Amino acid sequence: MKAYAALRAALTLLALGAVLSGCAERRADIAYVDTQRISANWPKFINDQNQLYSDLQGIENGKMSQAEKAAEVARVQALYGRYESELTREVRAAAAEVARRHGYRLVVTREGRAYGGVDVTREVETILKITERVTPQ
Repeated sequence: MKAYAALRAALTLLALGAVLSGCAERRADIAYVDTQRISANWPKFINDQNQLYSDLQGIENGKMSQAEKAAEVARVQALYGRYESELTREVRAAAAEVARRHGYRLVVTREGRAYGGVDVTREVETILKITERVTPQ
């Protein structure tokens, strides 16, 4: 009878251990950022994009030669290329901060992930001081 009780207690502990180990949270090594959501909600990005479109529309509607328009378009594209690089650096720095905080080995874009990963977009938005307005589908 005592042997049966000891065996039952051992099996109960074994079963409990198996159940609890299945509930343990597994830390992910990979995280991802939804760049479409960032660009849809980040005023800095939106303002730069609006200004780019406005500048290009102004050039198109301007009364200058085609050569002058082409030169002006090239100048505006170079300027906005620098803006885009700055915005990319800021997002990368925020993603690196999130990775450092949580111990992620890799942070990719949502579009660049193959399988799995933890969505850290909200935390990146917090670092960049972005408030959600639109969630792209």
